[in-house]
Amino acid sequence: MKKLYQSSANLDKRAISKFLLSEEILMENAANALASLISRITHKKSVITIVCGSGDNGGDGYALARKIRGDYLVRVYEAKEPKSTLCKLQAQRAQVCGVEWTKKILPCDVVVDCLFGSGFSGELGSEFVALLGQMNSCARVKIACDIPSGLDISNGFDTRVKEAFRADYTLCMGALKIGLFSDNAKDFVGEVIVGDLGVSREDYEVQSPFFLLEESDLVLPQRREKSCHKGDFGYVAFICGEKLGASVLAAKSALRMGAGKVSLIKDFGKDLDKDSGVAVAKDFSDSTQRESSQSKSSDFALIATNPEIMLERGLPKGANVLVVGMGLGLGLKNTNFKTALKSALANSSVDFVVLDADMCYAEFVAELLSDEVAQGKIVLTPHPKEFASLAKICSILEDSSQANEGQASQEIDLVLQNRFSLALKFSQTYPKATLLLKGANSIIAQNGKLYINPLGSQALAKGGSGDVLCGVIAAYLAQSVAKAAQKKSPLDCTINASLAHALASHREKNSYALTPLLLIEHLGNL
Repeated sequence: MKKLYQSSANLDKRAISKFLLSEEILMENAANALASLISRITHKKSVITIVCGSGDNGGDGYALARKIRGDYLVRVYEAKEPKSTLCKLQAQRAQVCGVEWTKKILPCDVVVDCLFGSGFSGELGSEFVALLGQMNSCARVKIACDIPSGLDISNGFDTRVKEAFRADYTLCMGALKIGLFSDNAKDFVGEVIVGDLGVSREDYEVQSPFFLLEESDLVLPQRREKSCHKGDFGYVAFICGEKLGASVLAAKSALRMGAGKVSLIKDFGKDLDKDSGVAVAKDFSDSTQRESSQSKSSDFALIATNPEIMLERGLPKGANVLVVGMGLGLGLKNTNFKTALKSALANSSVDFVVLDADMCYAEFVAELLSDEVAQGKIVLTPHPKEFASLAKICSILEDSSQANEGQASQEIDLVLQNRFSLALKFSQTYPKATLLLKGANSIIAQNGKLYINPLGSQALAKGGSGDVLCGVIAAYLAQSVAKAAQKKSPLDCTINASLAHALASHREKNSYALTPLLLIEHLGNL
């Protein structure tokens, strides 16, 4: 797990003050880091084109040209005349050393983007759009200095982009910037590497509430005790609705990830105990006698094809994790549903509740999140459209009750453009809830802290992938309080589930063939 920062400007100032450095020393070390990366990825005598802007990012480029001109065929393209003091000085030094200037972007082995860096905001002019197009197509390897030009991370958080340099490598100077790990930046940054600026990471960095997750952070469930039974590994109950397949996928993934027992609850809230208000589990065979033959047939098919999954007509005794929302559809319109769910939250055996999909549209979800009995129990797993609804209900986004289709689309775009800041605001509003906002780089948020998972792949862009993720989270939660497991917080469980889900997708050889059932299979091979 690595620390992320909104900006490195204050870190630079601190390093200069505390360690008696200077801006020039930092720039020289930035150039050294670029030179080291180039030496690793290409051969001597390669043709290197360095595109320089007018500020300190351009200064890094001129310093790089001076340092490597003896080992490579180096060309400098001056996109803007040097303006900052250090940029002017480094350009003069490069000229004195005999670095070649070019007036055209010609084919080369490596192109280094030292055009704008973190100083860019707004939109690119047409001349720079054309220039970036040439840079993106001129070289075998593309390197960005600090930040790919065209990415706007001026607010320190959520990245804006229309046209940008598409780097194979981004050498981030000093510390990792959170804006590089937004969904909008994912197709532009390539592999992100940190370059040191003359002091160690430990000395340069300070505390941060933002973190980048790594593969090494994954802790898989363990069964260390040989004398055990299914009850030692937790019991997950899934409330299912119109689209039963979603709950089946989630239940299968929960079993695959180590849960001791799973059940599907049908018609949740229809049968309430009059005294307690709890949806009571009733004998399945008796219940089915009152159903249509079509419903009986579908239940029988489910049991026949998934014998490991049990069917219930209410909250089963001993279930310690409840998952609700996936495929629920009209189930939310059941007038007893809210009462039954609140009663389940208050049930002494239920340690955690995972809210997914249709629950993000339930008007009472804010009430659940604020309920005293739910504190520390709830994990939410929305995708951006669901989060737009959830954020409106919870007053994180302004509610437009007369929203038409166009306005709804704008709200989703607002979420997509402000994922970090909205997730952070949600976690500050409901500090004891755990939020997993799904995306290309999923965000886990709790109590004012963000954890970014950059390991997800495009292979997961299939219906059912989110249901599998819900099951994995539920399995971790179920085992976290079970007798035989190591104790883990809901945050730990959600982080590990997100990592396991992402890494399982890497087991598929291509990007298009992964299905939810294959994903579940891959979970067992981590």
